[in-house]
Amino acid sequence: MADLPPTSKKLTFTTSLDDWMVFVEYTMKSSARHREAIFAWQWFFAIACGAIVAYIFADVSREVGLGAGALALAVVAASYPRFTRRRALAASRKEMSKKKLLPLYSSERTLEISDGGLRSDSVAGSQLLRWGFVEAVAETSTHAFILLPVRSGFVIPKLGMDPEILQAFLSDLRARLQLPV
Repeated sequence: MADLPPTSKKLTFTTSLDDWMVFVEYTMKSSARHREAIFAWQWFFAIACGAIVAYIFADVSREVGLGAGALALAVVAASYPRFTRRRALAASRKEMSKKKLLPLYSSERTLEISDGGLRSDSVAGSQLLRWGFVEAVAETSTHAFILLPVRSGFVIPKLGMDPEILQAFLSDLRARLQLPV
């Protein structure tokens, strides 16, 4: 990888299951649809729990019932997003850790920019993604993400990678997608 010029249109890197878990978490946080679904269920459960607790404690006094119900509502509303995030990440890790799938996530991958699209080569095989299927390019301090439809895509760990080569690759990718650099 270090012998490639900074303007290279080819990037080779190795991912781990932990890198893919960062990708899953990023896509959950950045998905408006995911946030809307969590929000709806969060308040449904919070109101239901608050009402049940208020009903149970209503025999003590009306104030105690309302206070207990409000407290239960607040606790459920505050904890539900974190609870669902943990459950979703645990389920994703379990699925990705299956013996059959693990080589796909813990492997070397090469991404290449071409006129026809983005080519991916890995142990799973080769794939050409036409430009219309690449939705976005995003970065955090530790990873770069190439986002595809339905919360799928590629994760590129920045650790151990030449920053110039990575930025040249991502800039070229953004230019082809007409995204801000």
